[in-house]
Amino acid sequence: MIPKPVLLSAPGAGGTIRVRYFMPHTCHKSLAITGSIGISTATIIEGSVAHHIVADQPRTPYTNIINIEHPSGKISVSLLKEEMILRKRVPQ
Repeated sequence: MIPKPVLLSAPGAGGTIRVRYFMPHTCHKSLAITGSIGISTATIIEGSVAHHIVADQPRTPYTNIINIEHPSGKISVSLLKEEMILRKRVPQ
């Protein structure tokens, strides 16, 4: 398994969050599906870096569409929050 670092930042083109996904020796030209699922999930976990970036953006309490900006465009992920997920929090 090779670690694949990700840089997160505020969106710049109408998305929810901006991402740069690094493969060995280069920045990925888009975003892996597994990466998009993990990043989207992180946006709803209180205390995570991704959650802090999207905290001021309006969302409904039960459904989230996370539009992730990447170098080739955007990928949208739809999340459904359940009570168990809402209790998750990153330790301080």
